[in-house]
Amino acid sequence: MPTLSDWPKVRSSFVRNPVDEWRVARMVADMTLAEKVGQMTQPEIAAITPDEVRQYGIGSVLNGGGSWPNADKHAAPGEWLALADAYWSASKSTRTKIPVI
Repeated sequence: MPTLSDWPKVRSSFVRNPVDEWRVARMVADMTLAEKVGQMTQPEIAAITPDEVRQYGIGSVLNGGGSWPNADKHAAPGEWLALADAYWSASKSTRTKIPVI
């Protein structure tokens, strides 16, 4: 990517790993526009199912605004874990196999 002179410079304490940089660049170059859009989309759990995460290649799913697994305000920790696992499994079954955050 080009470096733009008016963009702020990021100084990270993490050392860049050229192998990781190459892998990410290759992965992004191989993605379709639809897959890139899916990775940038962050629906909230009330607005997306695991099947839709798979269908659209969603990159992350948010929780906020009063949503709970199965619309149950008193959902047990196991239900939260099951929902997170369902999103993760769906994301890993996409063409890119990029795990959902």
